Amino acid sequence: MNRNIFGYPIGNLCDSLLITPIFKKIKTATLEIIDDEVARDKGVLFEGLCDVKFSKTPAPECPRTNERTHSSQAMLNALGITDVNFLPIVILKQNEIEWAKQFLSKYENPIVYTPTNSCSHDRNNLFAQMRTFTSEMNALFIEKLSKDFTILQFGLENGFYKNQKSEIRKFDHVVNIPNLNLRQLAACYHVIGKGLFSDTGDPYLMTAVGGKVVEIVPMYNESIYPYWKYIYNDEKLWKDEKVRNKYFCMSKWKESIDYLNFKF
Repeated sequence: MNRNIFGYPIGNLCDSLLITPIFKKIKTATLEIIDDEVARDKGVLFEGLCDVKFSKTPAPECPRTNERTHSSQAMLNALGITDVNFLPIVILKQNEIEWAKQFLSKYENPIVYTPTNSCSHDRNNLFAQMRTFTSEMNALFIEKLSKDFTILQFGLENGFYKNQKSEIRKFDHVVNIPNLNLRQLAACYHVIGKGLFSDTGDPYLMTAVGGKVVEIVPMYNESIYPYWKYIYNDEKLWKDEKVRNKYFCMSKWKESIDYLNFKF
């Protein structure tokens, strides 16, 4: 395999960001991804990190080890990269950051709130529903956050993609901001710098731009919750960066309330 040409299955936001850590080290790489609407949308995340080539037959996928560790760390290990951490990264331009500051200036002390995922609109999708905040969770989280923050919910309205349905749910005391492109969304997350998330791709994006994350991990992960907690809060994996993510099991979601001042 050419060490500087990598294929990768671009799909949802989380999966798209998993490969980004390797480009902290390999500065002259080319990422080959399938040429479709979703991949072209996600491809903008790699601006400033690597060259992107759209292809009907991408190169072989980036290798990863079989050890029990975070997927990004497994890729770094397979490539023998030891001097960068496993965190995703998106490189923003200064004009993008300035745009976000101006765009968000009307909102006092904003915070990101993401209680759903890209498939929450499908009530028959049990995998999506078990990751979606319940009515009780939304009520208590919004009551708590609205005392200190302006709550912003970003997302896509139905019809944004031709072949993919989407939904932004409406809540009292929550401002909905629909249909930003991914570069705009990343810039807004960078400026806001903190958020409360369900198990979806947005906490990865917040992490990638340097923000703090409180995430509620769904019940299907309960049996390995200590493993997830260890992986994301292991200072050795974060290397020279301070740990800024907190994870809580769905059945213990109320424990997260003490961390919603984001003073960690």
